[in-house]
Amino acid sequence: MLKNIKLHLDSDEDKQLLLDGELARHIAKTHKKNVYAFAQSMPSMMNVVTTEDKGYVSVFSNKQGDINLVDLGTGRTLYGLEPVKEVTRHLELFCQHPLYVDFSASEPQHLREDSDNDPPQILTELPVYQQKASAVPLPDSFDVMVVLGVGIGWHIETLLNDYDIKHLVIYEPEEAYFKNSVALCDWSHIFTLANQKGTGIYIQYGMDSRNLIEDMEELRQAVDVDGFYLYRHYNHPVFRSVESGLRQHCWSQLKQNGLPVNTEEKANQYLPAWSLPADILSYQSVTPENTLYQSNMAAFKAYFPDIYQEFKDYQPGTWLPVAERDNQQAVNIAKRDDLTTWYGQQAKEECRLSYQGFCEAPAKDGVVLGYAGTKLKHYHHYQLVQETEELLKAEESKLRLPEEIKSLIMFGLGAGYQLENLCENHTVGNLFICEPNRDFFYSSLFAIDW
Repeated sequence: MLKNIKLHLDSDEDKQLLLDGELARHIAKTHKKNVYAFAQSMPSMMNVVTTEDKGYVSVFSNKQGDINLVDLGTGRTLYGLEPVKEVTRHLELFCQHPLYVDFSASEPQHLREDSDNDPPQILTELPVYQQKASAVPLPDSFDVMVVLGVGIGWHIETLLNDYDIKHLVIYEPEEAYFKNSVALCDWSHIFTLANQKGTGIYIQYGMDSRNLIEDMEELRQAVDVDGFYLYRHYNHPVFRSVESGLRQHCWSQLKQNGLPVNTEEKANQYLPAWSLPADILSYQSVTPENTLYQSNMAAFKAYFPDIYQEFKDYQPGTWLPVAERDNQQAVNIAKRDDLTTWYGQQAKEECRLSYQGFCEAPAKDGVVLGYAGTKLKHYHHYQLVQETEELLKAEESKLRLPEEIKSLIMFGLGAGYQLENLCENHTVGNLFICEPNRDFFYSSLFAIDW
């Protein structure tokens, strides 16, 4: 939702240049220290950590001075507006309701949905919800933690700082993420913590965890362990399918049949690489008895009868509309298979910020990340910054979105909160809304006053 890089940068170019300068110095200092740490603790990774090619991903500093990553090809960031807080909260939610895989379990941790019957439409009846709700918080010490995804790497340091872990297995298929983490995250401190606590760290660089069964069996041959915890940091398709397989099958079944691996997902299953954290246990299902839904359906029956007919008995498939238990007007959209939400805990605010960013620069697609001086030009960070600037440069308009708009096309509705913002503040002559995901449109019937 809030991944467009223009939302992250300071509108004052001079301030942004100062932030970029501070970041460049941080990168130079951190990378040098980390290269030495890898040379001492994991010399097999030296050819990776010393390379200057960071691939398609660049680093930038947002207007608050927080570090984030951006895709050079799309101008989309990895994390949201507050990366450190988001990663911290995401990990906290996992630690409260972790996924544990018991090697000796003879049955799956929870039953799969019966494909012969209609899937449950009630949030609390979903097997994955029941598993999360019944999970015991992460203990202070345990044998094995498997982490799917490094990203920048802050969560790795937090896990080692807060818990005593004997074996930490880390998968990172996105080589660009890992290489950037070496310039941003304090791997020197990570190795120091691991040494102090006797933690073995195994980095599966360039691996997407599809070999998890073989890797765990190899570990079991070397040490006596009963199972492992699994933390998925971001939404890689293989990560998601591996986690799903571990939830649906016991270990003996997986050893015999292998893990299900999906490298691609259908359009209506799309998730961004990073989802803002939201506590799914704080939500409940919406119902057709909802008064807002009833009034919306009456309006569509009068003005758009075809839409009314399609949605009057609609059963969502991939995504479920949910609302906070203490605030039925706070609607979010949860993915049925793993309960990842489309928005974070503040869906309305996210949509408002997205709308506000569009209003302030409706035609602005380029960004200003450059550095006017020469002192820092040799830093690899600034070379990447220049690449980013060239890739995202476009004609920009300084005009705000006018109060009266002749025509506007909205690609993507979601829950629709940004549509409310638009209609409350502007007069639109012709509005075209394109929302290919019927589950999302259905969710809007519970969220906004059509």
